[in-house]
Amino acid sequence: MSDVAVLKQCYIFHDIANIEKTLHEVHAFKKHYEKGETIVMEGDDANKMGIILQGRVRIIRNDIYGNRTIVDQMGPPQIFGETFACANIRAYPVSVEAVSEVDIMFIQPKEILANQTDTQLISNLLNSLASKNLVLNNKLTIMSKRSTKEKLMTYLHSRANYHHSNQFDIPFNRQQLADFLSVDRSAMTVELSKLKREGVIDFSRNTFFICR
Repeated sequence: MSDVAVLKQCYIFHDIANIEKTLHEVHAFKKHYEKGETIVMEGDDANKMGIILQGRVRIIRNDIYGNRTIVDQMGPPQIFGETFACANIRAYPVSVEAVSEVDIMFIQPKEILANQTDTQLISNLLNSLASKNLVLNNKLTIMSKRSTKEKLMTYLHSRANYHHSNQFDIPFNRQQLADFLSVDRSAMTVELSKLKREGVIDFSRNTFFICR
């Protein structure tokens, strides 16, 4: 799929007639990364956002004790970094790494906001920020749960709602899921097995089914 075809699916470019012209006007640029390569390091200047053209990326946060938490995993045509850039946060508070080979289109939001002739693009950016806040609120809801079981079930129900189905895939292996939920992997595995025995859920690898 061409870059423009992917960007047409990105909310930022909704109802934008000439995407190539717009990319030129906002001084967008494209970069390629290999699997495992760091795209953004925590502390880097937070002056740009990235649109994923192909491949998958992982958003990582490390605390002062060296604990690693997966904030999100994303693929085309999702965006990362727009909230930080628009909020004038000087440095990225997270890292972004390539899960596979990745192509990223980088844009500085200030270039979009300076492009006063294209109000549709500005409106799209604001709507994208609102949507990202809903995603972050969902993550906050999950993390506010006290037990591993509650975090697991809240996350699984959120995935079911997203897919409008009780059967769905999750984008994480078991260690990544534990990192995303900020729980111990062994304790999480025990809870998954218990929930399966009780008939609450069923699963095979990354495919889950909520029974009741």
